[in-house]
Amino acid sequence: MSEESEDFVVASLVRRDWLVDGLLSPLVVPYVHHLRAQGYADNSVRAYLKAIAHFAYWGGVESFGLSDINETLINRFIHDHLPACDCPAPRPCHVINIRPALKYLVIVLRQQGYPCKVPPSSTPASRELTKFRQYLLEICGFAETTTVFYRLKHIGDFLEHQFGTGAVNIGRVTPSDIEGCVMDYAKRWRPASLGVIRASLKSYLKFRALQGNETRHLIAALPVLADWSRATLPKALNEIQLACF
Repeated sequence: MSEESEDFVVASLVRRDWLVDGLLSPLVVPYVHHLRAQGYADNSVRAYLKAIAHFAYWGGVESFGLSDINETLINRFIHDHLPACDCPAPRPCHVINIRPALKYLVIVLRQQGYPCKVPPSSTPASRELTKFRQYLLEICGFAETTTVFYRLKHIGDFLEHQFGTGAVNIGRVTPSDIEGCVMDYAKRWRPASLGVIRASLKSYLKFRALQGNETRHLIAALPVLADWSRATLPKALNEIQLACF
């Protein structure tokens, strides 16, 4: 995307000053770049910029810095500030846009080298995610990127569904659980996105294998995903194929 296109989207915001003159000013360009890389169109980019502009204004009032931003602070903004928000209008307060907008903000912050410390663990599942994150960063060699973010998110959802707030016991997970997890996403996601879910589960199961769990049967249960969007019709049928009709 060209700088001119970025300027057009940012300049169209009523609360442009909350972004370019505020807390998040160093991140506006990389944030727009990141959204574009995810395939978002102008309207969606504009909606997400409005959301983080509101967050930036609140950040100025609360006097926190970029290195203070993390999931805990974002939850405070969503759950405590938004219901009682009295920031100058117009300011977006719809969680449907604000939550994903701030999720991407954390990704971009980490990409730009800001700590965005992970909130303290409070459940067995969250402690498990902390160990899995260390595995991704220290053993697999990932940086703090979108890949790590989504793997943690997907496995967090999986662990919450399987164990709730109880102890994480991978021995209780069955091949049907693994297959059911992927198929549940298949009802809502495209094949390319399902590949990300499958990769997240496979990565986690390999991590658990290093912890001493037997996971080969669970990895084998991961469905093979067909992506028919990449399939092409043959230019012509040969004689054997024609004989089948």
